[in-house]
Amino acid sequence: MMRGYLQIVDRCENCGEPLGSYPAADGPAFFTITNIMLLLIPMIAATWVWFRLSPFVMLVVLSALTSVMTLILLRYVKGAFVGYLWAKDEQDPGA
Repeated sequence: MMRGYLQIVDRCENCGEPLGSYPAADGPAFFTITNIMLLLIPMIAATWVWFRLSPFVMLVVLSALTSVMTLILLRYVKGAFVGYLWAKDEQDPGA
């Protein structure tokens, strides 16, 4: 469906549906960041209680984990977002 993280393909390779006219914009990034931050709060607490890492090590580990989780989740959220726009027929009038 998507070539990368920023651009949506013009047409679906399976059914030929024109997906390039659905403006995802910043919606998927907002929802991804919100979900990751809601997961980060318990991860910080669990890491601090169970492992008793130093703050610097905890910062490095959780930063790496947060980055990886964000990059994995962003494609799925963007696909769901474009699917929602397609279902509601919310096309960009200028496209």
